[in-house]
Amino acid sequence: QPEGRAPFDRMTAAHVAEVVEGKVAELTAKVAEVAPKEAEFNAEILGLWAIADCHRDAVKEADLALLEAQATQEAARDTLAKAHKDEKAAQKEMSGNAIQQCLVEEQIKQVDAALEAIERIKAGPPPAPEAVEEPEAMAASADAAVAPTEETESADVEMQDAKEVDEPMAAKQVDFTVAAEDVPMVACAGA
Repeated sequence: QPEGRAPFDRMTAAHVAEVVEGKVAELTAKVAEVAPKEAEFNAEILGLWAIADCHRDAVKEADLALLEAQATQEAARDTLAKAHKDEKAAQKEMSGNAIQQCLVEEQIKQVDAALEAIERIKAGPPPAPEAVEEPEAMAASADAAVAPTEETESADVEMQDAKEVDEPMAAKQVDFTVAAEDVPMVACAGA
């Protein structure tokens, strides 16, 4: 209580009050000195928060764009896979068509060759060339045929009957039928 204090107590309280007031004044001066820096720091913090918000918005937009790009990429992969599948099917079909074309071309060649052979058979053997002799040479050869020479007399030749000669020739008939498996396959030039 202040009434019951002795002079020493009052002097101690006054001195403590002076020291405290001095410290308060010193701290007030320091606060006043730091106040502009505090305001600057607060403004800087607010600016950084604004920048962070802008970046957060940009990150959200980038995430949305990434999701859209991933969806587009997935659709493109599906389209590419389908295109590869279609391409393989088309190549397989083209390969089959090329083989089929090669086989048909080979069959056409075989049919053409067979038709040519049939035409040759129909035409028969080519006629033997007849020698045209001059009349004087013909007379000389006729005289030579009639007049026996030493060679003709000494030669022992058996004459066959004309009927015997013609029969073997008539009996020979050639079978030109060709089975498809007997014809060798030739690689197709287009394949």
